[in-house]
Amino acid sequence: MTTATDAATKLPLKPTPEGQKDDVFTEWRSRKASINASSGLKPPGDLSSRRKSNLRDLTNHLKAGGAGLRRLTMSLRAKSDISADMLKPVVKKENTYRMRPDEDKGFSAAKVEKCVKELFEDEFEDVVYSHDTCSKLSCEISERVKERVKELNFPRFKIAVNVMVGQVDDQGLEVVSRCVWDDKIDSSVCVTYKNKSLFVIALIFGVYFE
Repeated sequence: MTTATDAATKLPLKPTPEGQKDDVFTEWRSRKASINASSGLKPPGDLSSRRKSNLRDLTNHLKAGGAGLRRLTMSLRAKSDISADMLKPVVKKENTYRMRPDEDKGFSAAKVEKCVKELFEDEFEDVVYSHDTCSKLSCEISERVKERVKELNFPRFKIAVNVMVGQVDDQGLEVVSRCVWDDKIDSSVCVTYKNKSLFVIALIFGVYFE
């Protein structure tokens, strides 16, 4: 019994003459050229020249819009900056094992208290208490206090700030805080301010961090 595969292997393939191959290829190229000519397409050439022509056409098209080219340039610059930052190696710093700050770099409660009082005098001198505004103001002023304290430059100290704003109405208030820290290095400051309408209490903590 002879299968189709055996028959195919037994039948010899007729070789195609070289001239016939050239004729087929020439006919294919002529048909493709005619199709490209009718559709307005250019015949394929060198890839580098095609890329340059495409980029040139894109640039000329964007120049007509003006702003489009500027946006494209800005986006390309942004992408290049991001890619450059991503390619930068990550620098790992070794542990210094420094368990306490230098003698002149410790947390100074006097400096902190002075700068925070000046800030409160500038911010709350003419402020009238309002529940809606003071609730937002307490959050904003806590960030301002933290920025001021960081400007004093206490290296390796983590700064934590808690600000309370209340109305002056002959009421009493007690505030208690508890922390786990080294009492020889870490420290805290309590700064208060009061005008005719409101009072402000700020608790600033400086905790040494390795």
